[in-house]
Amino acid sequence: VVLWAVADSLGDPTMPPLFAESVGESQRGTAFSLFSLTWFLPGFYSYLVAGFLADSYGGHIILRILLVTEVASFLIFVVFVRETLRGRKPVDLRGIADNFRELLRPRGGLGSFYALAILNHLSWALLAGTFVGMVWRSFDLTLTQIGMLLNAFTIVAALSLLPMGKLVDRFGSRRPLILATALTCLLFTSYYLSTEFLSLLLAQILRGVSVALIEPASNTYLSNAVPEAERGKFFGSLNGLKGLASFPAPIIGAFLFEVYGFQGAALAGLICSLMA
Repeated sequence: VVLWAVADSLGDPTMPPLFAESVGESQRGTAFSLFSLTWFLPGFYSYLVAGFLADSYGGHIILRILLVTEVASFLIFVVFVRETLRGRKPVDLRGIADNFRELLRPRGGLGSFYALAILNHLSWALLAGTFVGMVWRSFDLTLTQIGMLLNAFTIVAALSLLPMGKLVDRFGSRRPLILATALTCLLFTSYYLSTEFLSLLLAQILRGVSVALIEPASNTYLSNAVPEAERGKFFGSLNGLKGLASFPAPIIGAFLFEVYGFQGAALAGLICSLMA
């Protein structure tokens, strides 16, 4: 788990700049949608296939498949992906301390964007790690129904990403960010009011649309707002701040669930999204 976390901490600030540098500014919304699509397309089948294999052969077969796919991904990246950054700079180890100081003081007008991104991430983190357990205990759902909830989110997100990316390319990032945040508020309101499987399913569909819009909009906004040579640093600092701010969120969400039920955790997410 620690090694996985280290890998993610290296990958998160490097992949968005790589995509941003590979296309023109007017095409970045679509590019980031395609980038996110690679994460959501497996949701069409992965839950069903993984569950079947685990039931039939045990959980270790899933880990072996993960190892094979990760090695294949590594080889494809090394052989086919080329560096697109212009004007490379040497690594300045002494500048790491300055980066940590900048982490707490976003440059220029990015403070509001950082606050939006952090609050939005926090609202999701309150439920993300324990969502399955929460709805299973609160609504007495079957495993099939829970699988349908998860698949509804991933399928809708995958189908919505390209249209939402085109929307960002046409109208810019600011208005799609506002719309995505408003949809997130509506989503948590739907969670709070849900009383049965069907209402949860509709909320998951809304979640898919919201995530499909906020991913390309936020990545494009930050890519266009900072110098090309510093994109990795800014994506890294933003992800670091989001991680620090949401570190206790799963525990807080679980505590609210134990005391106030699913509506308590959903209300906390709604408050964070309204602040965003």
